[in-house]
Amino acid sequence: MGHSEEYKKLKKHYHEDRYGILKIEANLSNEEEDWGRVVFDAGDTEIEVTGSSADFIMSIFDLKGGFAERDEGILDISATPAGDPQGYYELLEYFIDPPNEDRQEKAFERAQSGETDIPDSIGLEAALQASLEGEMDHSDLKIIVENYHEVIALRMLHMRQVDAEIKKYKQKQSHNQERFVKYLDLAGDILQDRYFTESPLEGYQDYNDTCIADIEFLMNKLLDIKQRHEELMRDIEVDGDGRLDSATAIPNLLDQYARYYELAGEPLRDLAVSLEDAPVEELSEIADVLKFLHKSGHSELAGIVDPDLRNGAFHLSYEIDHENGVISIFSGRDKGRYQIAEYGFQEFVSEYRCVQDVVPAIIFSYVTVSEILTVQYLRSNDFVSRIVEEADPEMFD
Repeated sequence: MGHSEEYKKLKKHYHEDRYGILKIEANLSNEEEDWGRVVFDAGDTEIEVTGSSADFIMSIFDLKGGFAERDEGILDISATPAGDPQGYYELLEYFIDPPNEDRQEKAFERAQSGETDIPDSIGLEAALQASLEGEMDHSDLKIIVENYHEVIALRMLHMRQVDAEIKKYKQKQSHNQERFVKYLDLAGDILQDRYFTESPLEGYQDYNDTCIADIEFLMNKLLDIKQRHEELMRDIEVDGDGRLDSATAIPNLLDQYARYYELAGEPLRDLAVSLEDAPVEELSEIADVLKFLHKSGHSELAGIVDPDLRNGAFHLSYEIDHENGVISIFSGRDKGRYQIAEYGFQEFVSEYRCVQDVVPAIIFSYVTVSEILTVQYLRSNDFVSRIVEEADPEMFD
């Protein structure tokens, strides 16, 4: 079908007729249809070209200035690696689909059938960071450019798999599905409010500059904790009435609780610093994070972990009254210690089941938001502009 008429007019008037540009506008909004407008100085008259097709929008976005550090003004194509209009547009059209021609859908079909040759070891995050820093010779970035549509297709397939795994966890592993979804949404809403901006570049950069939680590490630790729980439960004795032996169950569950508490630390910190007016420098310790969440009106998030239970388990400063079913937490293990909290067995088990639901829900919200931000930036005008304007054209061979 070829490219849109407005795209062809833009190329002709600017690069063939060499008309000057009097005005250039591009509106990219999550709430309204994208549109663009260019007014050319044709000597005795003005020529206006408008449109909403993706190829036209991308072209004028790049001409006007695709990313923040460029001064306002029109792109000097002769200063790009392509060096001339023909080469520049060949690079641009490498990314832009003509109307009615969806290369992304075809790539998606190839990805579904396993027909891509992209190495499993590709470091997508490192490559995207290299694009932000102008390191266009980064080896993984070159692979992404060479397989651009396939990389996006694979990430979108991964997002589907993540969504399916979250639903599976909710249905088969959570103790309370409503609670799981509630905290998945609570954390997700905070992250989306902060990082889902109209600029994919700004949202992606802000998230990576602000959040310190390592998602891969968190997911691996979560899996370790869950596997350990299953192993411990197999070793705990059960009496004839189906009740767990408290002498072995309670100490092990307290230890598990402390592990969930530690796992929640960085995600809760990141949620706190993502809130408006957060005192970032003061939120390095989880106790300070919990206080700030309470103070800022997010008590439900602050209440998901209990510092007394964690400290009692971590420092072994607790006593178990098996006859009366009570756990007493003390200030320490020395002679001058004093009791600071007390929990019935059932109350503690409820607290433990809560962290089993809530901590994974918060981590899953990070996985979802991080994936969306990554794909949004990869598909954005900002990413394409950086590659087209700074990368060696040989990357496209």
